Amino acid sequence: MLTENSMNEISVIVTAYNIEKYIGRCLDELLEQSYQDFNVLIVDDSSTDKTAAIAEDYAQKYPGKICFLSTPVNLGAPSLTRNFALDSWFGGSKYLIFLDGDDRIEPNFLENLHSCAEETKADITVCAYDRVEEGTGHILCREMRFPNTMILNPSGDERLAFFNTAPWNKLIRSSIITSLRFPDIRFVDDVGFFLELCKKANTVATLNEILIHYQVRPNSGITKLDEKNIWDFADNMRQRLIDAKNDSRYYELLALSTFIHIGISMPMRAFDNPAINKGVFLKKIRNYLYVNNLMGRREFLSFSRLLKHGIRGIAIWGCRFLYRVRGMGIFLRLYGFCKRILKIDVKF
Repeated sequence: MLTENSMNEISVIVTAYNIEKYIGRCLDELLEQSYQDFNVLIVDDSSTDKTAAIAEDYAQKYPGKICFLSTPVNLGAPSLTRNFALDSWFGGSKYLIFLDGDDRIEPNFLENLHSCAEETKADITVCAYDRVEEGTGHILCREMRFPNTMILNPSGDERLAFFNTAPWNKLIRSSIITSLRFPDIRFVDDVGFFLELCKKANTVATLNEILIHYQVRPNSGITKLDEKNIWDFADNMRQRLIDAKNDSRYYELLALSTFIHIGISMPMRAFDNPAINKGVFLKKIRNYLYVNNLMGRREFLSFSRLLKHGIRGIAIWGCRFLYRVRGMGIFLRLYGFCKRILKIDVKF
């Protein structure tokens, strides 16, 4: 069992559920890191396979380095497992990072993130990553390839709306987390958590190195996203917009993020689910965007503003135009066709 006195510079929280095929590899890659001033907290969400047994075996072999916990019952959501981990965390480490138990990391993953964080004094340090198709090893896309930079005043910097919000490529200064928790929704819980972190952070640093490889598995949780999951997420973002009305800078970041995730990312996922009526779904999304004032004259959605963000900015402006003329479905079908033929899968 780890104690407060055994805390290292970095704490790594690894969440797991029914990944007996991957959890050992994930822990081996952590143990083989070039930077070793860290400890690991594994939280298993009451797996029904051998995941817990494997993780517990590692904890017994590496006391003081690895600690294992299991939820008393299956919580059924990555957000709740992460919150359980945060509530069980011992504190004391300077930095914290979350990993999923099926992630693949480079040997210098922790070293390079830590060096960048120390050099820049950043509260959040973000590295690039790629999305890899399991089995074939085919790289579907490379993301977060920003030049090394420090972004000041992140709560109002719209560039953060273009960041992937997943926690597994971000080294976070522990002092900005405190009582912050992931929202109580089944999927896409990381968007709200990341945006809340941005409100507390003074600086965000980006590291232009691919240090983590996201494994795209056909049976992973995110591939099971259904319409209820999407609308739970949309309701969560709507409430955030309401709560941020009096903070103009943060509101613009939040509104742009909401347009990207609800207006583009969620429909892209919905079109992969044959159980969703695409026409009805897009009508509801379009109504959501208008009701929440994301289709009016907004400076952050103007062509001149979005042009500064390159191809993705132009694509966002184009999607907004397509919603206006009720042509978004055509774009999504074309994207789906290109994804199948070209074997690419770029996420907003």
